[in-house]
Amino acid sequence: MNMKFTVGELAKLHDISKQTLIYYDNIDLFKPNIVDKNNGYRYYTSDQLEVLDSILILREIGISIKDIKNFLIKRDDSKALTLLKNQKLKLNQQLKNIQKTIKRLENKIDTIENLDLQENEILFSEMDLEYLVIQKVDFPFQLLQTDIAFKKLLRNANEKKYPYNYQLGTIISRENLFSKQYTSASYVFLPLYKHFKSKDIIEKTKGIYAVALHKGEYCDIGKTYDNLIDAIIKNNYEIIGPSFEYCILDSLTSYNSKDYITKIAIPVKHL
Repeated sequence: MNMKFTVGELAKLHDISKQTLIYYDNIDLFKPNIVDKNNGYRYYTSDQLEVLDSILILREIGISIKDIKNFLIKRDDSKALTLLKNQKLKLNQQLKNIQKTIKRLENKIDTIENLDLQENEILFSEMDLEYLVIQKVDFPFQLLQTDIAFKKLLRNANEKKYPYNYQLGTIISRENLFSKQYTSASYVFLPLYKHFKSKDIIEKTKGIYAVALHKGEYCDIGKTYDNLIDAIIKNNYEIIGPSFEYCILDSLTSYNSKDYITKIAIPVKHL
């Protein structure tokens, strides 16, 4: 005998909400077999149980409503195999994207947790070779142009699937350092967590860098640069390249811009 189930009974049996069944009914995915002409009550029959099981399994593994609807029309083992293989490919790609995101998050967490400098402290330390994907900042090289360059950089890095970290940075040319144009960036960058060859990727060379932290609004970074350059001169070092600025704490991590932290690293050599 073919048993009848109300919406509530079937929902309880499958541990789903009544609203889910009503939604499936409204979009013609899974409709009750029986509609009482006298009172409009709708009933599912026992032969529909396996169909609903299949729908719920397909939804659980991430298959879209549209693909399920197409599959349910004259379904067979061949269609099922194709559907499942395609979904496996999609899930594998999602897994790769999740792994990339976890890698980037780990780097961001490590960067924040391992701040080895205090405000107003200056170190001369060796930094390893690093690969950076860069984007040129347009004239007149002010903060607006820098922000626009960051947006272009992120779009380009995502389109080309670069293995980048969540660590925005700017490059201040050696010439701008000497002319005290500390907020006029030539390039913006994202560090890569593994080597990747492309014309818009450069090497930040291994060597000795003068390093300092700037805490506060970026427009006030000149004071930190002045102190850092004074320390370079007093310690008999020479600036041999551009400055690399790393956003450590920014709007993602701090409510107040006065709490932002920028790490400055300038390559140097002894005179």
